[in-house]
Amino acid sequence: MKLLILFAFLFQLASGQDYLTLKDLPYQPDGAQLTDYQKERCKLDLYYPADKKNFATVVWFHGGGITGGQKHFPKELLTQGIAIAAVNYRLAPRVKSPAYIEDCAASIAWVFKNIARY
Repeated sequence: MKLLILFAFLFQLASGQDYLTLKDLPYQPDGAQLTDYQKERCKLDLYYPADKKNFATVVWFHGGGITGGQKHFPKELLTQGIAIAAVNYRLAPRVKSPAYIEDCAASIAWVFKNIARY
């Protein structure tokens, strides 16, 4: 994790960008016993201003009707002075309701708990 943050910081310095991106951060609670599918899908990417404090944060859930889709940052939200947490969650029919809702709730809880670090 520290290496990933260091790499993101160095990339930002080299490219002169004002934003950092971290990929595939697991958002399930520490100690949770996860299935292989949860380990694969329950991750988020974080895009945030490098030199700004107290920014707003949007948690973005991709479309796909609960049966498809991948996390991504909407281009309309980029470079707006905000952070974006782009979330992957488990999909139907591989899981049933409320599994994907629980994943989304866990990702929001992770953002509330961790965004101040960034």
